[in-house]
Amino acid sequence: MPNRILVAIDGSDIANRALTFASEISAKIGGDLTILHVLMHGEAREELEHLAVSEHLIAKSTDEAPPNPINLPRSITDILAQPDGDKARAVSEIGDYIIECARVVAQEAGARNIRTRIESGDYADEILRVASDIDADLLVLGRRGLSRVRSVLFGSVSDKVVQKAECDITVIR
Repeated sequence: MPNRILVAIDGSDIANRALTFASEISAKIGGDLTILHVLMHGEAREELEHLAVSEHLIAKSTDEAPPNPINLPRSITDILAQPDGDKARAVSEIGDYIIECARVVAQEAGARNIRTRIESGDYADEILRVASDIDADLLVLGRRGLSRVRSVLFGSVSDKVVQKAECDITVIR
């Protein structure tokens, strides 16, 4: 039985399914749940737009913009027009929002001892590092997340994690 469960999320629908699965396992067997979000890196335009739209955080146009409780830029165009530091701030704030929403979902599902982590770096490397740091018994992640174009060219994050992980893994499709 897994005592320490790690779930990696990126805001995609498949990651949300992985979160639900990991939360239910934690609730049923009592394992501690750590929720990990690795901040976007590299060429962010495509991933940032997909993330913001999938999470309904930022509308594609300012006319459609939702309420702005965490002071995010009002549109993707606004973010991409900002200096790099402001883009990094927006990515960080979106990451904070994703992890907080995930914590609420896990809590409502009855997950135990929920911890959250936000890291920055290579997605697969950070997932593997955190799994090692917490001595995870079970790692849960989605098969394909937000970086679809990159995965076609360089292999998916889940493929790399499956090859190198030292604990049990559940990959959600």
